[in-house]
Amino acid sequence: MTEPSQDSHKKSLVTLSSDLSFPKSHRLVKGHEFRYMRENAESIRGKSIILCYAPAPDDQRRLGIVVSKRFHKHAVKRNRAKRIIREAYRHLQDKLPNCWFVIISRAHLSGKSSIEVQEELLKLIDKSKLV
Repeated sequence: MTEPSQDSHKKSLVTLSSDLSFPKSHRLVKGHEFRYMRENAESIRGKSIILCYAPAPDDQRRLGIVVSKRFHKHAVKRNRAKRIIREAYRHLQDKLPNCWFVIISRAHLSGKSSIEVQEELLKLIDKSKLV
């Protein structure tokens, strides 16, 4: 039998994780969505990422992540870069307006933590004057 303090701790963790969720409905995945971004987005370059943003046609905040083979030839490294970007965005999503975002990785992303990427993403958002 678990103690009451453990149950409340588990519930608070579940609440915390659900507040920071990133469901598939908040992702850009279709070709026409990326085409819309290419045609309408503004972009700001950082050292390790490029932030592209455009008004959301569906009035919902959504994210697309681009990590090309030029970043690294091994899929494991590209997938890690995507996870780091996703984690950085996930912690900032409540502070962002309802826009569509595409984050493109650059070579300097290699070896960075999600906190470093989160700080850079914050700088780019401030620079864009979205918030």
